[in-house]
Amino acid sequence: MKYYELIKKEILENNGIVTRKFCTQNKIPSVYLTRMVRDNKLVKINAGIYKEPDAITDDQSVIQYRNSKVIFSYYTALMELGVGNFIPKENFVTVPTGYKLSNIKNFKLRVNHTSERIWKEGIIEIENYAGRKIKCYSYEKTICDFIKNVDKFSWDYVSKVFEDYMYYEDKNVDELKRLANVMKIKNEELIKYLGGIITDD
Repeated sequence: MKYYELIKKEILENNGIVTRKFCTQNKIPSVYLTRMVRDNKLVKINAGIYKEPDAITDDQSVIQYRNSKVIFSYYTALMELGVGNFIPKENFVTVPTGYKLSNIKNFKLRVNHTSERIWKEGIIEIENYAGRKIKCYSYEKTICDFIKNVDKFSWDYVSKVFEDYMYYEDKNVDELKRLANVMKIKNEELIKYLGGIITDD
């Protein structure tokens, strides 16, 4: 398959986005991206990231293309999961302690750090509003994060987060308790914030 055809196939499969990393992995000379920009077939939107001129630009996929260990968390995760009515003014992200973010100066981020062991738990892949795959935390991991760091947020908002989960039809209490155990959250804390959905065992 010719280089242009490979790039166009990637663009089609990725809702208008192609990266220099993709070209490198597929041994496509970067000059092909340069030519497509010159011919107005692509627009460079960040270091090593290109899109078709009419494709939607979304911050989240760009952030994760540049920073593979960024996981959307807290209120941003809730928004992407389609639960609650939270529309945060900044993207909440979690990375392992010591991880250095790059090319983020143009984005509004609230960065949280945690151990590698906790960071890797509860990661799921979903399709965002632009039709691109991004990684965020599951509902259960997000609830555990809020419990673990409850004092860092306004109680007015956090109490609504907990209430929404209690009435959520598809909640996975077993997974919630597993994650709580990994994160050293006591059963008493689960009962305190989530009430009757947690049995005292």
